[in-house]
Parts: sequence; C-alpha cells; structure tokens
Amino acid sequence: FATTGVTLVANASAPVVYGNSVMLGGSVPTRRANETVAVYAQRYGETSFVQVATVLTNAGGAWSYLARPRIQTAYRAGWNRGLSAVTTIGVRPTVSLRRLASGKLTTHVGAGRSFAGRYVQLQRRRTNGKWLTLKRVRLNLRSSATFKATLPKGRSTLRLAMSVNQAGAGYLGATSRTILVRR
Repeated sequence: FATTGVTLVANASAPVVYGNSVMLGGSVPTRRANETVAVYAQRYGETSFVQVATVLTNAGGAWSYLARPRIQTAYRAGWNRGLSAVTTIGVRPTVSLRRLASGKLTTHVGAGRSFAGRYVQLQRRRTNGKWLTLKRVRLNLRSSATFKATLPKGRSTLRLAMSVNQAGAGYLGATSRTILVRR
C-alpha cells in the first residue's frame, strides 16, 4: 500500500472526551460517488491497524465516518490500494465535580479503565485567572471520591484536574467543568 490518493482529516483539532465522538472524513482523487473507502483504526497499545468500517463516497468524492475512540486511537483510510496519512485522536477521561447538600464535594472519573488509587487535584481560580491547587484527592475502587474542602470566605470557582500522568497510558489529562461555591 502506498500513502497516496485518499485523504483523511478529523473535524476536531482538539482531543475528544471519553464517550464522545469525532467525525473523520476525506476524499478520493476521482471525485466520484460510490467509491469504497475502508477505515482502519489502531488503538493505543495495539501493534497493527484493523478495519473498522467501509464507507461510500458522495457525489463530490467525499466520505465521512463517525468515530468513537475509547482510548487514544490512530486512524487511516484506504482506497484503490492507497492509504491516507495517519490521524491520531487523543482521549481525555470524563471528570465530574458536584457539591452535595452536606457541603462536601464529589467526583467521578470515567474512561475505558479504572482510576482506583489515582489522584485528582481540587483547584480554585485566582483573581488573575490562574488555577491554585487546594487539595489532592485519591480515587476509590469506583474511580470516585467524596471529600471536604477548606475554602476562603466569599465566592470560589472550583474545578478538578487530572494530570496526564495520573490518567495513565493512552489517555490525556482532563479537567471537570467549573462550579461556583459561596461560603
């Protein structure tokens, strides 16, 4: 197989959050409809590409495929004995953060693996926009944690962050949405 002919691009330049999808697409040089394009994927830790889909081109020779990577995955397309360049999609775990009626905070980190024993960092946004780490929290066997936080009086904008090192092989670092807490 040569690396010519068919193209492949992702519609998102940023990584995807676990459970979300990304549209892959490209075109064939003939610009004709009903050309068969094979889509191949190589998940993190695997040694070869496997075919995951066959799609047909539209009237302009374009094709698309909705991919849902569960871990960092490399994709390439094949057409007429040619292969596209490789496009790699990074995956971030989902990180939730909520405040319970008791005032405690709770989190869950989700992806295609357990994060038991890994750490997330509770962070507060400073007035200059930078994030200050207040506390490291260890995740339980369910990749969750419920914890107390000592906050200054007034309003605090909080988030949880998981570093790429804590996320582990095949995943990128991630942050939760922000929440506003008044004390």
